[in-house]
Amino acid sequence: MTKQTFLIVALFFNSFLFSQKSNSDSKLAAINEQVILQSNADFYLSGESIFYKTICINTSNKETISLSKIIYVELINSQNISILKHKQVINNGISYNDFFIPTNIETGSYKIIAYTNLTKNKNEYASRDLFIYNPYIAFPEKFQEKTSSSEIVSASNYWQENATNSKIIANKKEFQKREKVVVNINDNLKGNFILNVVKIDSIPSLINPKKNNLFEQTERSTIEENATSFPETRGEIFSGKITAKNEGDALEDKKIALSIPGENFDFKITSTDKSGNFHFLMDNFNGEEAYFQVLEKNKENYKIELFENSKIKTNIIERDIKINPSYAKAFLKRSIANQIQNIYYHTKSDTVFAYKKNKPFYYGSDKEYILSDYNPQNTVKEIFIEIVPEVYVSKKDGKQVFGVYDYEVNSSNIYYNTLVLVDGFLLQDVDEILTFDPAFFTKINFVNKGYFLNKYMFNGVVNLTTKDLNYIPKIDQDYIIKKTIERPQLVKRYFNVNYSKNSFEKIPDYRYQLCWEPNITEISSQKAFEFYTSDIPGNYKIQIEGITKNGETVLMENYIRVN
Repeated sequence: MTKQTFLIVALFFNSFLFSQKSNSDSKLAAINEQVILQSNADFYLSGESIFYKTICINTSNKETISLSKIIYVELINSQNISILKHKQVINNGISYNDFFIPTNIETGSYKIIAYTNLTKNKNEYASRDLFIYNPYIAFPEKFQEKTSSSEIVSASNYWQENATNSKIIANKKEFQKREKVVVNINDNLKGNFILNVVKIDSIPSLINPKKNNLFEQTERSTIEENATSFPETRGEIFSGKITAKNEGDALEDKKIALSIPGENFDFKITSTDKSGNFHFLMDNFNGEEAYFQVLEKNKENYKIELFENSKIKTNIIERDIKINPSYAKAFLKRSIANQIQNIYYHTKSDTVFAYKKNKPFYYGSDKEYILSDYNPQNTVKEIFIEIVPEVYVSKKDGKQVFGVYDYEVNSSNIYYNTLVLVDGFLLQDVDEILTFDPAFFTKINFVNKGYFLNKYMFNGVVNLTTKDLNYIPKIDQDYIIKKTIERPQLVKRYFNVNYSKNSFEKIPDYRYQLCWEPNITEISSQKAFEFYTSDIPGNYKIQIEGITKNGETVLMENYIRVN
């Protein structure tokens, strides 16, 4: 293959990317994304979990959309400081997870917010006000009720009104401990809904249920100056820039490599724009330790850095929340119940689904040598002489380099250098590993022909895998940095107790949250929902909330009692 052919392929590839970008920009302009945020309550104790769900909708018709692929959810305190943060993968327009509230958190008003990069660029986010009480520290006097005026309302006040008119129909009104509850909905709907069943009596509620509107959660924010986030419509995006140490060195079209080493390593190459900025699109979500480096012959002439995500400044207002001292005994009981539940969590834990494992970028094009199948060698260089003859080591500009014998072309001068990896980490100076004990490596994979990655053609690929995947790269130069990157939370399926299959006789059940089902797409009068009561007597609210396929909000409530 000739140089001219490679040039034509590269030009076609770039034209294709430009076309894709134009189409993507048109799509973004046609859809105005909004985030809807739901949670299981508005009042919590430390040691409990805040269950949440997000829905992305098109503001023009309120229908669920799958435009953004990544969403961010944060718990913000009254000083506008992010206490907890999740990055979530959006599937079919929704995401859900939970925050465990730490025991050292301060009592006070909080806000849970959710946004995508698209909504953040519009200075918008979805928001829900919360109040968190920490029973392990002294209760602040400013939250103690001294007069009868307060924003606190009790959800149990709405028992009679909802019991009469509700479309939620339980198989009966009163239940014994650990008894099955069967719920039918007198409606037929498609969309995105949650089923939320939580204890309500003796617990304050901050929001009047009549005033709850999912579409009215959007707030305006302020963001750091000149901070624009790339829309993550295809996956995660990590951005950074390089700066030149010498005034005459160009910044444009410099190769930048990203390595996330490990058994399921990820490796990508991108290039800089005229200002030295670069961006990586990630569609795999494994690994947190990432290395970014300049991949150029004069790499030492550059310094690389990774951009931090711009922060949202929320509209936190310290509300005049007052807690009646009569709640003290209820809080104590609930706190003890939380501690017992947390002790036995491992017996009723949620199911967590790992993300699909990465395959090496060269998968299907490589050959593999398992070194234990051959006689031990004295040096790493001898491995390539005696075991892997397709790979050779030579000297270039006074340094050792790897190369591959490409039997399909007469000369490799049309290629860039060979890509050399150790556990998936890009190694630009191979002198170090040539001094290692050969027993440190277990296998070698290689591609001994020109390999096209991004818009660059390399003289093959060589990846050496260590025995314990424990190679430690050197990062003592400005052209390479190591960063712990934020990755999406794993997808969960929440545990539902089923006493018909397992009695759990010796395990206490002190749940105040009887059910949280965030992924309901269809409601039918013919379809029943089931859950079991706990060992905690009292009044419980059953709530169905969400958005229909046609963009209409749904809020249904009813109540049951556990004796």
